[in-house]
Amino acid sequence: MKIEPQHIVRKVQSIAQGSGALAFLDQGIVSGFNFLTFLLMARWLPSAEFGVYLLAFSALLFAQAVQHALVTRGHNVLGAGVSDSRRRSYSAAALAASIMVALVSTGLAAAAGLLFDLAGWDTAAAVSWGVSIVVGAWLLHDCFRRILYTKDALGTAALIDGFMYGGLFVLVLFGDPLGLEATATTVFTFSALSALAAIAVAFPFLRSELIRPDRRLVKKAMAQLFRYGRWLTKGEIIGWIGQNGNAWLIAYFFGAPLVAAYKAATYIPNLLNPFEMAVNNWMPVKAASIENAEDKGAMTTWLRRKALLLMAGYGVVVLFIALLPGFILDLFYDGLYSSPLLSLVLTITVISRLVGFSFGFAKIGLMATAHTKPIFTAQVVVTVAFAATATFMIPWLGIVGAPISRLFMNAVVGVYLLYAFRQSTSMSPTPRSVPA
Repeated sequence: MKIEPQHIVRKVQSIAQGSGALAFLDQGIVSGFNFLTFLLMARWLPSAEFGVYLLAFSALLFAQAVQHALVTRGHNVLGAGVSDSRRRSYSAAALAASIMVALVSTGLAAAAGLLFDLAGWDTAAAVSWGVSIVVGAWLLHDCFRRILYTKDALGTAALIDGFMYGGLFVLVLFGDPLGLEATATTVFTFSALSALAAIAVAFPFLRSELIRPDRRLVKKAMAQLFRYGRWLTKGEIIGWIGQNGNAWLIAYFFGAPLVAAYKAATYIPNLLNPFEMAVNNWMPVKAASIENAEDKGAMTTWLRRKALLLMAGYGVVVLFIALLPGFILDLFYDGLYSSPLLSLVLTITVISRLVGFSFGFAKIGLMATAHTKPIFTAQVVVTVAFAATATFMIPWLGIVGAPISRLFMNAVVGVYLLYAFRQSTSMSPTPRSVPA
């Protein structure tokens, strides 16, 4: 079975045109509440507990990334634009696979917590037990959300994300006034409760999608999902190491409190996330449309012009943060995470983000022309660069070594992607297809 990229582009365009506002609303709910909840937890939790939470959260993101690549991303592509019965078979297969991922993740986290307890590694044990509390509900919520996206039920997705992320925000907001213990375990429990609430709200909307499917079709659909996602999963694992390895190295060398300080400083540039996500969601579709309607030259010209315009706007925000890091840290954390060292970490981080954003347009061009192999190769390069720089710089320079290694990685990968994109645009046109 082959999936034509043009077919995928048309489907994504249709969804964007019909439900773009709802997609933006949903992403705003997720990003907005996540950011506000992070700030609340940074002020409420002691630094050691906050560091434990952040390490566990990165582990949750790892499990979610694996599930999305292996299961739900394939559902978003293969289940779109097919008959209701076929889509339901993909949905049932995605749910069954997600339950398996959730059970395995919960079991592994609990087993790791027990082993770390026996070994006397308190921080690692706390992280593992925390993950075991929330990972099952977290993954099932994410599965339901992705199924709703495939159904083009973005309003319902926004609703359940409101319960998930808004619920967590409210629970953390009232944790201190209610006199609850300020621990990472308390927050993990809050996360599990909000995820379960979101699942309960979502299930009535998906009941007809998941009840009594054709088992033969479900088995076939599951095989297709796994076949589609096998390479994506490898890429996600490698990408997670490049994105989150710094925090784990800091925890290993300096302990959880320094993880909290590092993450507090480096989280502020996430204000740019909605802008980056909007660019990454919209531009590959538009670029592919231009390349299909005209040619690679027209697409490259359009991409270059848009990149310069968007980089200028992005650069203004980066310049503001880079020039006033101490003021911004005081504003967000009320002096809890303020020091010249953290100001330097924030400045280097936001400059690194600008470098990554600038070279990201080459990645968009590769996606638009269906040259995805260099993107996977780039993720491998990220991991190699991380191993070569972070493991040396963090013990040598402390937490400031982490953003320096990130800046180096973004530059190396960016140059490679730019080279790959220029090579792809110099090739003669070839038929494009993606194996399922």
